[in-house]
Amino acid sequence: MSGLNDRRRTLAVDGEPVVTGLVAIGDAWASTNPSLGRGSTMGLIHACLLRGVLRQAMTRR
Repeated sequence: MSGLNDRRRTLAVDGEPVVTGLVAIGDAWASTNPSLGRGSTMGLIHACLLRGVLRQAMTRR
């Protein structure tokens, strides 16, 4: 468990998306040191933000 660095994944290269229609949340978006306890909090925040975006998109229909 030693030497774990925080890392964030990106789905864009030079500002252009590599893939569309894919949403990375929680551990799919980033890896953090588990001793700091940020993983589950980040996943919940991402899930709430995604829910808000999807709700907004559905009301525009």
